[in-house]
Amino acid sequence: MSDNSFKEKNILSYKIELDINKDAWNWYDACAGEGSHGMDWSKRAPVEVVKNVRNKSRNEAYEYIDKYLKNKYSDEKDKIERGTEFIKSRYEKDFLKACQKLESVIGKPIYRNDFTIYLTTFQRAPYNYHEGLLYTCVDWVKPIAVLMHELSHFQFI
Repeated sequence: MSDNSFKEKNILSYKIELDINKDAWNWYDACAGEGSHGMDWSKRAPVEVVKNVRNKSRNEAYEYIDKYLKNKYSDEKDKIERGTEFIKSRYEKDFLKACQKLESVIGKPIYRNDFTIYLTTFQRAPYNYHEGLLYTCVDWVKPIAVLMHELSHFQFI
């Protein structure tokens, strides 16, 4: 498939958001339960976070996470901003090429035209096929590889 035919057939777009509430959900979902997809995600969290989330009421856990993240966003402001800008620049440069490559490998068009990428401070990348959303961590240095990995899940679903 030529680059031109891809662009003619597909108007693909994305938005990238750093949303503390979405980030809090990722921390909560990772630390409150016993894991998912064969992985205990809480092992990637500080022990203090797990202690204040697991076996607590949802409200208590979110109250703790909210305070934790507000401190984290303040203490690591420069790091988070650098990660955010890096991810945005990589998407701007490589998003369409990555989608084109995935279509070529799988042999089917990308299943939808719009995606939302939530940035998170937790080392986990959940996704929602129906809403076309995925997470990527501001610390990760290969955001397009994460995109292609998650889109592969979407394409196979």
